[in-house]
Amino acid sequence: ITYPENPDDAADLIERIVCERIPERYGLDPQTDILVLSPMYRGPLGVDALNQRLAQRLNPDGEGAEWTRGLRTGDRVMVVRNDYEREVFNGDTGFITHIERDELFVEIDSTVHNYGREEIGDLIPAYCVTVHRSQGSEALAVVVALSSSHYMMLRRNLLYTAVTRGKKLVTVVSDPNAFRRAVSNAEESRRWTRLTHRL
Repeated sequence: ITYPENPDDAADLIERIVCERIPERYGLDPQTDILVLSPMYRGPLGVDALNQRLAQRLNPDGEGAEWTRGLRTGDRVMVVRNDYEREVFNGDTGFITHIERDELFVEIDSTVHNYGREEIGDLIPAYCVTVHRSQGSEALAVVVALSSSHYMMLRRNLLYTAVTRGKKLVTVVSDPNAFRRAVSNAEESRRWTRLTHRL
């Protein structure tokens, strides 16, 4: 567990851990064996920024099209909707093999599937995903990003979910306050549905 105070420094450290340290020390492939998790989408340690950073580092020559919403050839992607016709399901991951004028092709479990323009929303970048999105997934190595800016999401059950995604190695990159809050906050998120009132 490391504790960079500055979120930008922490993001730099995560990039080095994923792209250099883990591959060099453990021989793991950062494209297929390592999954980065973050509680939220926004901020320097959010899913969006980390995906962009890792995609540029791990797939610098990828090419996309205007309609692919930032997805490029060679990018690692995750399916976010069950698709019984293709036999791919929420949480499955694969790689974009090529892009044509109106179709994007993704290899998932040795099968190549084509996605048209109207289906591109079924795919998201998967170098980094939210902890919630990772439930049911596993990777040989997991890197967890925590920041005080994730305050509302820092709970013990979220941290537990994140660290149990790693099969062999888990690294948590956090500032001290964020990690302390995540460990000590045992509250479950409550849903105000007024169900008892309706019953």
